[in-house]
Amino acid sequence: MFWGWIVFTFIASGITTGQKQDKLCGDVVFVLQTSCNLDSPLYGDLVELGKAFMLGLANIMSGHQNSTMALITYDEMATEVISQQTPTKFAKKLAKGFKRGSNCPNNMKAKTADALNLVDTHNYFSDDRGKVVVVLSDGVSFDLKTNMAATLTKTKTAIENLKIKDVQFATFEFYEYIKGSDDDRYGDLEYNLYKPLVRMDFDSDYRQRFVDVLFSIDSFICPPEDEPITEPPIVCRVPTLDLVYIVDRSKSIAAADIDKVKAFLVELSKKILNDSPDSWIGAISYNIQMIPEIYLQGNGLKRDAATILKELQSISNSTGIGTYTHKALQYVKSNKWFLSNGDNRKDATNLIILITDGVTNIKPYLSKNPKAQGKFSHMTVRAAGSLKSVADIITIGLPNMPAQRLLQGDKKKQILGQAKIDAGLKEWNDMIVARYPDEPNKLKTNLFTLDTMDGMMQRFDDILATVCSSGNTV
Repeated sequence: MFWGWIVFTFIASGITTGQKQDKLCGDVVFVLQTSCNLDSPLYGDLVELGKAFMLGLANIMSGHQNSTMALITYDEMATEVISQQTPTKFAKKLAKGFKRGSNCPNNMKAKTADALNLVDTHNYFSDDRGKVVVVLSDGVSFDLKTNMAATLTKTKTAIENLKIKDVQFATFEFYEYIKGSDDDRYGDLEYNLYKPLVRMDFDSDYRQRFVDVLFSIDSFICPPEDEPITEPPIVCRVPTLDLVYIVDRSKSIAAADIDKVKAFLVELSKKILNDSPDSWIGAISYNIQMIPEIYLQGNGLKRDAATILKELQSISNSTGIGTYTHKALQYVKSNKWFLSNGDNRKDATNLIILITDGVTNIKPYLSKNPKAQGKFSHMTVRAAGSLKSVADIITIGLPNMPAQRLLQGDKKKQILGQAKIDAGLKEWNDMIVARYPDEPNKLKTNLFTLDTMDGMMQRFDDILATVCSSGNTV
């Protein structure tokens, strides 16, 4: 039976359930182990066979385009391979394959906790939808033989953290296909920690069974078409703002991408000034230098929309070394031309919109040590926390393109690239927590982490909605 359904996956790519009247509206994240030990003497490369299972499942769910699928792979490190996609788009991307790593046969590590923590820290799940993580593994979290108990404990903690957020699990189990006669590992112990909705393997075709399990979860079922989810349209009444844009112009951002930032700010400013003509808009850009672009305060300033839009368009797209984000926040807070305490308008809401692509990086600048990429973050987090009585803040996290390119390199470059991305995400999260320590929801409303540079315009309405709600926290 093993080979039959695997082959069928590739020749029946158009298969759909055809048996359910309801539609699925939930989120599935696959967590696939890619360690070098996953080569079965009898069945071959289990990673490729796991890919075949996921591909077949995505094809079955192609009629449920309100659901999403994502893929994280892990061995010594965890990496997002496919971001949230509809099942159809997920299948197309998965069919193109993915890089497994260049250091086999030596890499036997399987840091399951790192992969589950990556699921936990990314926004893969919506609060009001079903959430399932499918773990495809040999069931043995492994770092070193000397710390296997501690590694398993980390995995258990990561599982529990996700369960607190109503995430459920399914397992696809490789263990029985690779264990040797002298294998003293016990994969079933880890599998049991998940308390899986369904335990799957290669002996049977579990694809339809898995879909049926999703149908048994109430939160995975879309509302009936005659009872659609209706939300009131966003009525955005922009308050009177003293708004300052802070734009990262460090070397890691291409000139063409800075132009996209400027185009976004022009469109956002048009909307703000149209709805709230008494708002004032200022801007600075920064790298190692703080560069005033549009003064917020001062005698004789022109604040009409035409002038503001022209000055935004005139911001240079040249870049420089350094990412002195903490200095930029301090500059805007204390400079008399911007939000200096005592000089700003009392009847306006102070708001900062920070647009940056990565972690704080100051002299003597970050080394290539993956563990040191967040070395200077505490300064920016502290600067964000100091805004509590001064201004609201919205952080727009751009994709770090140089770090993403590192992910396409050898293992050493991949580790560094992922460390850079993770350090940036952590800094942005910590900034929002520091500014809003008692408002955890601000991580959703005031932090926008983008997968592409075009995400600024794609998330325009969401960002505008946060602008509209500013003013109740200072």
